[in-house]
Amino acid sequence: MLVQFDRMTGIEPEAIWDDLKLARHILDFGRMAIVADREWIRRFAGMVSAVAPKPVRHFPLADEDAAWRWLRDEATA
Repeated sequence: MLVQFDRMTGIEPEAIWDDLKLARHILDFGRMAIVADREWIRRFAGMVSAVAPKPVRHFPLADEDAAWRWLRDEATA
């Protein structure tokens, strides 16, 4: 799964609810790439990575292609 944050302007309750519903499917994905330039999201990705049952990695927006390559390459963690 690739999650990209590129134009965050605010948080809406409906969006949080939708995200929480998606979280129950986290084990359906082999790994998660979080693509964003905001520092707090990079730190959040590190916290998620520490407790997630699957590999989670952060990539800057400019490295979206690298994120996709990492997601497709099951041999690297």
